[in-house]
Amino acid sequence: MMPVSGKLAVTEKDRVSTFEHTNEIAQPSYYKVDLDTWKVTAEVTPTERAARFRFTFHQPADASYVVIDAFKSDMPGSIEIIPSKNEIIGVARDNSGVVPDNFGSHFVIVFDRPFTAYGVWSNDVVQASGTRLEGKHVGAYVKFDTSANPAVECKAASSYISSEQAELNLQQEIGNADFATIRRRAEDVWNKMLGRVEIQGGSDEQQRTFYSGLYRSILFPH
Repeated sequence: MMPVSGKLAVTEKDRVSTFEHTNEIAQPSYYKVDLDTWKVTAEVTPTERAARFRFTFHQPADASYVVIDAFKSDMPGSIEIIPSKNEIIGVARDNSGVVPDNFGSHFVIVFDRPFTAYGVWSNDVVQASGTRLEGKHVGAYVKFDTSANPAVECKAASSYISSEQAELNLQQEIGNADFATIRRRAEDVWNKMLGRVEIQGGSDEQQRTFYSGLYRSILFPH
Protein backbone atom coordinates (compact mmCIF):
# COMPACT_ATOMS: atom_id res chain seq x y z
CA MET A 1 0.00 0.00 0.00
CA MET A 2 1.23 3.46 -0.90
CA PRO A 3 -0.49 6.80 -0.18
CA VAL A 4 -0.27 9.49 -2.86
CA SER A 5 -1.93 12.90 -3.05
CA GLY A 6 -2.58 15.67 -5.54
CA LYS A 7 -2.65 13.22 -8.44
CA LEU A 8 -3.03 9.50 -8.96
CA ALA A 9 0.21 7.56 -9.48
CA VAL A 10 -0.07 3.77 -9.64
CA THR A 11 3.19 2.29 -10.94
CA GLU A 12 6.20 1.77 -8.71
CA LYS A 13 8.22 4.28 -10.73
CA ASP A 14 5.54 6.99 -10.60
CA ARG A 15 4.54 6.63 -6.96
CA VAL A 16 8.08 6.72 -5.52
CA SER A 17 8.73 9.31 -2.81
CA THR A 18 11.72 10.92 -1.18
CA PHE A 19 12.03 10.87 2.61
CA GLU A 20 14.52 11.76 5.33
CA HIS A 21 15.75 9.30 7.96
CA THR A 22 15.46 12.12 10.49
CA ASN A 23 11.68 11.96 9.91
CA GLU A 24 11.51 8.18 10.30
CA ILE A 25 10.82 5.90 13.28
CA ALA A 26 11.63 2.19 12.81
CA GLN A 27 10.80 -0.17 15.66
CA PRO A 28 9.69 -3.83 15.71
CA SER A 29 6.25 -2.73 16.90
CA TYR A 30 5.83 0.52 14.95
CA TYR A 31 7.00 2.24 11.78
CA LYS A 32 6.47 5.87 10.77
CA VAL A 33 7.81 7.94 7.89
CA ASP A 34 7.06 11.29 6.25
CA LEU A 35 6.72 10.87 2.48
CA ASP A 36 7.98 14.22 1.23
CA THR A 37 6.86 13.89 -2.38
CA TRP A 38 3.24 13.25 -1.46
CA LYS A 39 3.04 15.25 1.78
CA VAL A 40 1.78 12.20 3.67
CA THR A 41 2.77 10.65 7.00
CA ALA A 42 2.55 6.84 6.85
CA GLU A 43 2.36 4.64 9.96
CA VAL A 44 1.96 0.90 10.53
CA THR A 45 1.80 -1.36 13.59
CA PRO A 46 1.63 -5.18 13.33
CA THR A 47 0.19 -8.38 14.70
CA GLU A 48 1.49 -11.81 13.63
CA ARG A 49 -0.61 -12.00 10.47
CA ALA A 50 -2.18 -8.56 10.25
CA ALA A 51 -1.50 -4.85 10.70
CA ARG A 52 -3.11 -1.47 11.19
CA PHE A 53 -2.12 1.40 8.89
CA ARG A 54 -2.65 5.15 9.22
CA PHE A 55 -2.03 7.64 6.41
CA THR A 56 -2.23 11.32 7.35
CA PHE A 57 -2.60 13.58 4.30
CA HIS A 58 -1.21 17.11 4.58
CA GLN A 59 -2.10 18.19 1.02
CA PRO A 60 -5.24 18.82 -1.12
CA ALA A 61 -8.16 17.12 0.60
CA ASP A 62 -9.97 16.29 -2.64
CA ALA A 63 -7.16 14.15 -4.07
CA SER A 64 -6.10 11.67 -1.37
CA TYR A 65 -5.39 8.17 -2.66
CA VAL A 66 -4.13 4.82 -1.40
CA VAL A 67 -2.64 2.57 -4.09
CA ILE A 68 -2.48 -1.21 -3.66
CA ASP A 69 0.03 -3.26 -5.66
CA ALA A 70 -0.37 -7.06 -5.75
CA PHE A 71 3.14 -7.39 -7.24
CA LYS A 72 4.39 -8.80 -10.52
CA SER A 73 4.59 -12.57 -10.86
CA ASP A 74 4.75 -15.31 -13.47
CA MET A 75 1.48 -16.67 -12.02
CA PRO A 76 -1.72 -14.61 -12.29
CA GLY A 77 -2.89 -12.83 -9.16
CA SER A 78 -6.13 -11.01 -8.55
CA ILE A 79 -7.58 -7.98 -6.80
CA GLU A 80 -11.17 -6.96 -6.08
CA ILE A 81 -12.72 -3.81 -4.59
CA ILE A 82 -15.93 -4.17 -2.57
CA PRO A 83 -17.15 -0.55 -2.14
CA SER A 84 -20.16 -1.48 0.01
CA LYS A 85 -17.79 -2.87 2.66
CA ASN A 86 -14.91 -0.37 2.22
CA GLU A 87 -12.87 -3.48 1.47
CA ILE A 88 -10.27 -4.82 -0.94
CA ILE A 89 -9.41 -8.50 -1.30
CA GLY A 90 -6.95 -10.34 -3.51
CA VAL A 91 -4.11 -12.77 -3.87
CA ALA A 92 -0.47 -12.00 -4.66
CA ARG A 93 1.65 -14.73 -6.28
CA ASP A 94 5.05 -13.03 -6.04
CA ASN A 95 7.67 -15.21 -4.32
CA SER A 96 11.37 -15.99 -4.18
CA GLY A 97 11.08 -19.68 -5.04
CA VAL A 98 10.87 -22.93 -3.05
CA VAL A 99 7.08 -22.69 -2.76
CA PRO A 100 4.20 -24.95 -3.90
CA ASP A 101 2.91 -24.52 -7.45
CA ASN A 102 -0.32 -22.98 -6.16
CA PHE A 103 1.41 -20.55 -3.78
CA GLY A 104 -0.47 -17.37 -3.01
CA SER A 105 -0.60 -14.71 -0.34
CA HIS A 106 -4.29 -14.00 0.14
CA PHE A 107 -5.03 -10.58 1.61
CA VAL A 108 -7.90 -8.46 2.87
CA ILE A 109 -7.86 -4.71 3.55
CA VAL A 110 -10.70 -2.85 5.29
CA PHE A 111 -10.73 0.97 5.38
CA ASP A 112 -12.36 3.14 8.03
CA ARG A 113 -14.49 5.19 5.61
CA PRO A 114 -16.20 5.02 2.18
CA PHE A 115 -14.32 5.61 -1.05
CA THR A 116 -15.14 8.70 -3.12
CA ALA A 117 -13.67 6.96 -6.17
CA TYR A 118 -11.83 3.75 -6.99
CA GLY A 119 -10.44 1.65 -9.80
CA VAL A 120 -8.08 -1.14 -10.80
CA TRP A 121 -4.88 -1.07 -12.82
CA SER A 122 -2.37 -3.29 -14.58
CA ASN A 123 1.07 -1.98 -15.49
CA ASP A 124 0.23 1.66 -16.37
CA VAL A 125 -3.32 1.08 -17.67
CA VAL A 126 -5.97 2.37 -15.23
CA GLN A 127 -9.61 1.24 -15.29
CA ALA A 128 -11.52 3.93 -13.41
CA SER A 129 -14.49 2.52 -11.45
CA GLY A 130 -13.31 -1.03 -12.20
CA THR A 131 -13.74 -3.43 -9.28
CA ARG A 132 -11.93 -6.63 -10.27
CA LEU A 133 -8.86 -7.62 -12.23
CA GLU A 134 -6.74 -10.74 -12.75
CA GLY A 135 -3.29 -10.91 -14.29
CA LYS A 136 0.43 -11.21 -13.72
CA HIS A 137 0.65 -7.68 -12.33
CA VAL A 138 -2.52 -6.10 -10.98
CA GLY A 139 -3.42 -3.42 -8.47
CA ALA A 140 -6.14 -1.12 -7.24
CA TYR A 141 -6.60 2.41 -5.95
CA VAL A 142 -9.11 4.09 -3.68
CA LYS A 143 -9.75 7.81 -3.21
CA PHE A 144 -10.91 9.64 -0.08
CA ASP A 145 -12.26 12.99 1.02
CA THR A 146 -9.90 14.04 3.80
CA SER A 147 -11.19 17.59 4.29
CA ALA A 148 -12.83 16.81 7.65
CA ASN A 149 -10.33 14.20 8.81
CA PRO A 150 -6.87 14.01 7.21
CA ALA A 151 -6.03 10.58 8.70
CA VAL A 152 -7.19 7.56 6.71
CA GLU A 153 -6.91 4.27 8.59
CA CYS A 154 -7.23 0.67 7.51
CA LYS A 155 -6.59 -2.82 8.81
CA ALA A 156 -5.12 -5.61 6.72
CA ALA A 157 -4.40 -9.31 7.08
CA SER A 158 -2.92 -12.08 4.97
CA SER A 159 -2.98 -15.86 4.74
CA TYR A 160 -1.14 -18.49 2.71
CA ILE A 161 -4.24 -20.71 2.95
CA SER A 162 -7.25 -18.81 1.62
CA SER A 163 -9.09 -15.49 1.52
CA GLU A 164 -11.46 -16.85 4.16
CA GLN A 165 -8.51 -17.51 6.46
CA ALA A 166 -7.23 -13.96 5.84
CA GLU A 167 -10.63 -12.62 6.94
CA LEU A 168 -10.49 -14.83 10.02
CA ASN A 169 -6.98 -13.63 10.86
CA LEU A 170 -8.18 -10.03 10.58
CA GLN A 171 -11.07 -10.62 12.96
CA GLN A 172 -9.07 -12.64 15.48
CA GLU A 173 -5.95 -10.48 15.59
CA ILE A 174 -7.40 -6.97 15.15
CA GLY A 175 -11.19 -7.03 15.22
CA ASN A 176 -12.33 -3.58 16.37
CA ALA A 177 -9.09 -2.67 18.17
CA ASP A 178 -7.77 0.78 17.26
CA PHE A 179 -4.25 1.77 16.17
CA ALA A 180 -3.00 2.62 19.67
CA THR A 181 -4.26 -0.69 21.09
CA ILE A 182 -2.56 -2.77 18.39
CA ARG A 183 0.66 -0.82 18.92
CA ARG A 184 0.61 -1.52 22.68
CA ARG A 185 -0.01 -5.21 22.02
CA ALA A 186 2.82 -5.33 19.50
CA GLU A 187 5.21 -3.69 21.98
CA ASP A 188 4.29 -6.27 24.62
CA VAL A 189 4.83 -9.19 22.24
CA TRP A 190 8.18 -7.94 20.98
CA ASN A 191 9.42 -7.13 24.49
CA LYS A 192 8.54 -10.69 25.48
CA MET A 193 10.24 -12.21 22.43
CA LEU A 194 13.39 -10.08 22.59
CA GLY A 195 13.46 -10.47 26.39
CA ARG A 196 14.11 -14.20 26.06
CA VAL A 197 17.80 -13.36 25.80
CA GLU A 198 19.69 -10.98 28.08
CA ILE A 199 23.22 -9.89 27.23
CA GLN A 200 25.92 -7.98 29.11
CA GLY A 201 29.04 -6.14 28.08
CA GLY A 202 30.00 -4.74 24.72
CA SER A 203 29.16 -1.30 23.36
CA ASP A 204 25.67 0.08 22.79
CA GLU A 205 26.23 -0.41 19.06
CA GLN A 206 27.20 -4.07 19.56
CA GLN A 207 24.10 -4.66 21.69
CA ARG A 208 21.90 -3.03 19.05
CA THR A 209 23.48 -5.28 16.42
CA PHE A 210 22.79 -8.37 18.55
CA TYR A 211 19.14 -7.53 19.14
CA SER A 212 18.67 -6.56 15.49
CA GLY A 213 19.92 -10.04 14.56
CA LEU A 214 17.65 -11.67 17.14
CA TYR A 215 14.70 -9.66 15.79
CA ARG A 216 15.35 -10.87 12.26
CA SER A 217 15.76 -14.49 13.33
CA ILE A 218 12.19 -14.60 14.70
CA LEU A 219 10.57 -12.22 12.21
CA PHE A 220 9.41 -14.93 9.78
CA PRO A 221 9.28 -18.72 10.27
CA HIS A 222 11.65 -20.40 7.80
